[in-house]
Amino acid sequence: MQGNGGTLFKLDTAGKLTTLYTFPEGADGTSPRWHLLRNAGGVFYGVTQFGGNTTDCKVASAGCGVVFAVTSSAKERVLHTFGKTVNSGEEPSGGLLDKASNFYGVTVYGGSVNSSCTFGCGVVYRVSNSGKYSVLYRFTGGGDGALPSGSLTEDASGNIYGATDSGGSGNNGVIYELTR
Repeated sequence: MQGNGGTLFKLDTAGKLTTLYTFPEGADGTSPRWHLLRNAGGVFYGVTQFGGNTTDCKVASAGCGVVFAVTSSAKERVLHTFGKTVNSGEEPSGGLLDKASNFYGVTVYGGSVNSSCTFGCGVVYRVSNSGKYSVLYRFTGGGDGALPSGSLTEDASGNIYGATDSGGSGNNGVIYELTR
């Protein structure tokens, strides 16, 4: 059964729209956000803001979000479901894909909980192509920033750069570098 959880589509140069995958809502994720990333084999990677786990979310009863992969034959594979582990993050955004198809991203919530961030200050994470999840950095809401969102970029040395919505000087956010 197809739901209203969002759609991945292709638009060719002639203006023809082709549906690649429709999210059925629930465990597969809901509300795909940000840009899709594509590896050399034609597999698309991305995140949904909601869906997945709906019982352990601090903020959204609609689910904590997922990292997914969709093949060119419209087969979806959930690589990670947020909210199942303590401080793992919630409401993912952005993304970066390395040559081995490991996905890097941020979550707006989760991670360090303190008086500045009652739902957590956010994390930078990595999900391997096989689905192994690891938190690379937990924001604290101070000088390092809080509530990261948006895209990530990588330099030639493998350092990752991104931005936070708050924290830092004047609580106006920061641009950060996460070194290898």
